[in-house]
Amino acid sequence: MSRSGIALGCLLLVAAGCSNLSTEVPEAFDLSGDWIISDSDSDSDSDSDSDSDAQVERSDRARRRGYGPDMGFDPAALPMIDARAMIIEQDSTSMGIAYQDGTYRDVSWGERDLRLADVSAGWDGPDLVIETEGVSYEMVERYQLSSDGHLRIEIRLDPARGERINVVNIYRRR
Repeated sequence: MSRSGIALGCLLLVAAGCSNLSTEVPEAFDLSGDWIISDSDSDSDSDSDSDSDAQVERSDRARRRGYGPDMGFDPAALPMIDARAMIIEQDSTSMGIAYQDGTYRDVSWGERDLRLADVSAGWDGPDLVIETEGVSYEMVERYQLSSDGHLRIEIRLDPARGERINVVNIYRRR
């Protein structure tokens, strides 16, 4: 094989190996439902469920945790970090998440090239993993269903500027 053939083969392997996540939904994994945060088990530091105050509270919590626009973006614009409640609809190809503040998010299994970020979503064993590489941050979300039906969401946010943020939120179905 020629050098150019080897180089092309290596390039194709690198391009194809971007994500090791499976797009096959595990049989017992269904996030569909109305979820509310379990304050006693989560990193969350707010006790209000008011819809009208959700955006302000999320921004306040972001500032108290030491992150904000000086990181190159406003993490308060990422509702999954401090979501108090959400409704999830899931099927075999995607899930939609309606957050308490009115923000809606659609996540399709597989790899997506969005305007401001590249997103990969799929399963790493029994866990749903969403990897986002944005212009000014990288984020990994890991969704785990416990045997007692609780939803654990671990979020690791690596901003281009500032410190890594790790958040763990535990939800229960209403």
